[in-house]
Amino acid sequence: MLETIRELAVEKLEDSGEADVVRRRHAEHCLQIAESANLGLDAIGRGPQRHELVLPEQHNLRAAIDWATGADVELGLRLAVSLETFWVTHDPAEGVRRFEALLDRTQGVELTLRAQAWRDYGGCADMAGDYEKARTAVMQSGELFRQAGDESGVATAVFRLGVIASRTGDVELGRQLWEESLETWRRLGDTVGELQALGNLGWFEFEHGDFERGWTLTERSLELGREVGWTWWIVGRMGELAERALDAGRTDEGEGRGREFLALAREIEDRTNTIYGLGMLAWAAANRGDPERAATLWTAIEAEEGKGPLPMWAPYRDKYAAHIPPAVDAVAEMTLDEAIAYALGDDA
Repeated sequence: MLETIRELAVEKLEDSGEADVVRRRHAEHCLQIAESANLGLDAIGRGPQRHELVLPEQHNLRAAIDWATGADVELGLRLAVSLETFWVTHDPAEGVRRFEALLDRTQGVELTLRAQAWRDYGGCADMAGDYEKARTAVMQSGELFRQAGDESGVATAVFRLGVIASRTGDVELGRQLWEESLETWRRLGDTVGELQALGNLGWFEFEHGDFERGWTLTERSLELGREVGWTWWIVGRMGELAERALDAGRTDEGEGRGREFLALAREIEDRTNTIYGLGMLAWAAANRGDPERAATLWTAIEAEEGKGPLPMWAPYRDKYAAHIPPAVDAVAEMTLDEAIAYALGDDA
């Protein structure tokens, strides 16, 4: 019935001769919503990220981008760029498709906006696991930022090339590029840039250097993330510290941090980090001698894996799975929401 009503409304709108005017107003309204949520990289620090403004409007936002892609590419690019965090937390592959459709039509679009779009296109490709596409896009963004005289934008490209290098096996190059970007961002007084470099250098120290230095850098990155209100970054650093606590055998701390991490990841509907959070709490349950709880949470993870790829989870899955003992008896099957409630419940 609702679909029939929608089709009738669309038909009447087309017959009215005002369809383009109405759709433009709709798209401009959606842009106001998206920009007020501060989910784009360039909005970080202007105010807290407000995912709750965007999540209920997903269908409207997609419809607005659909219209703008053919009718007003600049408006469409502004919408897509303002939603970078939404793409990476919900469906990076969709973000890739959206940016590709828009970037095919960017002739005459202002230079900085094109640079931002190529940057975010590369970010989505990276999170989707397409590293060659990501590298090409990020390099293009860096060149456009250079042409625009935007040093911080160039440093962002350098930083993201370091991310791609580390993901594809050249972690030393990654470290060098993060150090280079950190130097630039500190010189410019760019806190949003600095916290990114500190967080990734913290990861490097955990993996290849000094654990305590890794902890210090990550905590500082988390602190700065809280200062600027970057929820998605806060989630990531909280998860990093939770996992490292479990690595160090500090089960109580790892579980406590993991619960906080999972709750916030679910609040912003971050699919990948929600899986990580369940994995951390399954790991903690196994450490505490509760194989049934661990297996129940792991079964929910496996069910979610069957719904679609999780590129950012796949490289670390075996690490988590190694801590999950087989259940002696059959365990309860839960939906993702049920598993989260179970993981965060008072019976933990």
